[in-house]
Amino acid sequence: MQTRSEDIDPLLVHISVDRALRTMTRSEFDQMLGRGSAAERLYRLLRELGLPQVATPKLLARKRPRLLPARDSIVARRLMVGTRWHALSTQPDLVARIEDIRDQANCAHLSR
Repeated sequence: MQTRSEDIDPLLVHISVDRALRTMTRSEFDQMLGRGSAAERLYRLLRELGLPQVATPKLLARKRPRLLPARDSIVARRLMVGTRWHALSTQPDLVARIEDIRDQANCAHLSR
């Protein structure tokens, strides 16, 4: 994969390190993670640079764990939410289910 820090770094700066996905309103979600956002542009750039589809969300989750959750088909099936991550801020019981799964898997070190 090529190094393009001059393109990647400015996008990362515009992706909040302090916000948690589960606390966002729909408007904030659309602005920070929606179509045309820095997060979406960074995702697309990483894919264009050759990062695999499976690895891209996981890398983004490492950089912004409270805002950009790692996702894969197993997580999506278990939570039955697909890629509609905004459901975390509109369905409090979903957050509780995620925390229960994390605890059952002995993964308390994973972000909240």
